[in-house]
Amino acid sequence: MSRWTSFRALSVTVVLCTLILPAVTSGQGQAFERIQEIQERYTERLMDRPGIVGTALGLDPNGRNTVLVFLEGPDAADVPKQLDDTPVRPIVTGKIYALQWWWFPSRDRTPPAAPKGLAAAAVSSSQIDLTWTANTESDLNRYNVYRSNSSGGSYTRIGQASKSTSPKYSDTGLQEATTYYYVVAAVDNSGNQSAYSGQASATTEGEPSGPSIGPRPAPIGVSTGHPRVTAGTIGCRVKDSSGRVYALSNNHVYAWENKASAGDNVLQPGAYDGGDVTRLNPMPTAGRWR
Repeated sequence: MSRWTSFRALSVTVVLCTLILPAVTSGQGQAFERIQEIQERYTERLMDRPGIVGTALGLDPNGRNTVLVFLEGPDAADVPKQLDDTPVRPIVTGKIYALQWWWFPSRDRTPPAAPKGLAAAAVSSSQIDLTWTANTESDLNRYNVYRSNSSGGSYTRIGQASKSTSPKYSDTGLQEATTYYYVVAAVDNSGNQSAYSGQASATTEGEPSGPSIGPRPAPIGVSTGHPRVTAGTIGCRVKDSSGRVYALSNNHVYAWENKASAGDNVLQPGAYDGGDVTRLNPMPTAGRWR
């Protein structure tokens, strides 16, 4: 734990516990020492999680000794319900800043510059990679990464990236064919955070789902057809001797009255019913259903 992080955790405990320690310690010396030991053991790991800004000792609504975990906002990282056998009580406090004691160096309250050059690129159906230009401040500590499901919407912090000459972050576990929006912010050694960078967005790979596409595999009787025809229907599905499955329809539906080539795509739904022909220009040679 850095000196600033340690001091911040200590300050939070000292400032907030002055109001609650009498209730905790009265007649419970050994119990208090045990709860305090649990708090100290887990504080560093808790404060490494996004959105957790401090810990303290206190009482839960039932009057039991508990470890208090202070959160920057209601959307902060998940908080455990208990530590060992001690209950945990999350409390939303907003950001917490350490007091400046006379023996502690003055804190620089000038935030870093906002990062520039943020770019987002989808690398799969569940992952988007972010890159941006490194900040030049000598006391830079890290970058906070934020995501939203709408452009310019409410951003949620999803993680952090280490300072580097080529900073980057990989956002994983995403939904396919979905657009995500990102900003990043720089944080210095004093905990000052910059303004957000410019927004970047990317759409994960994959086919969107919905009424115009329908379930997969496509059921018998639904709209389908070669991209150059209006539409037809799937008559049935058949298998060859190797067990491979095919859709069977009329010549004019799939073969464009013998004008099609082996490997042409097939749309579902057909072009007349909303199949996206523009996505096949130029037309791929590998055959597949859409």
